[in-house]
Amino acid sequence: MQARAKQLYNAGYKTIAHLANADLEVLIKTIEHMSRRQAQQIVTSAKMLLIEKAEALQGEVEDLLKLPADLPGFNVPSIDNHKAAQ
Repeated sequence: MQARAKQLYNAGYKTIAHLANADLEVLIKTIEHMSRRQAQQIVTSAKMLLIEKAEALQGEVEDLLKLPADLPGFNVPSIDNHKAAQ
């Protein structure tokens, strides 16, 4: 496994994005003893990893953009408080 990773890195595939966007034909021709099936698995796996990372980052962005419940000076009355005031 480390040997394959080293081959990929030395061939210029230094990131998951490089692998996810790799051309299968170029990958097969560039990496010694790389079958079409192996190349397809590498590209597909890289794409899945990128999607998972993007989804996790999107969730983090949504959390960062939420108004903190304990924000000083921002008091949204709850339904119970509203009823008690009436």
